Amino acid sequence: MSDHLTNAREELQRAADLQDGETQEQIRSIDEGLLEMTETEKTEGETPRADRLEEVVEKVSALENEVDEEPRTHLDRARESITDYLVERGAMEEGEEH
Repeated sequence: MSDHLTNAREELQRAADLQDGETQEQIRSIDEGLLEMTETEKTEGETPRADRLEEVVEKVSALENEVDEEPRTHLDRARESITDYLVERGAMEEGEEH
């Protein structure tokens, strides 16, 4: 698994730990989806599809508006890590945001 995606999952987990209720569940759901994508990479040798990762970036961005500063920092780092992964793969231009 890419270091970027590992870092993104760690940041999502940190953000979830700082939340409760529905927002925590949403963050954990995003993390589980990212885990599923990266597990497929490990077991089947397929890299996560760019469009699915871009959806994750959009979901994380939307959640950033619903949380306090500390969890927002972790969500921002997670989003940046996924974006960096996409840029490295050539699936997104640097500075491009979805």
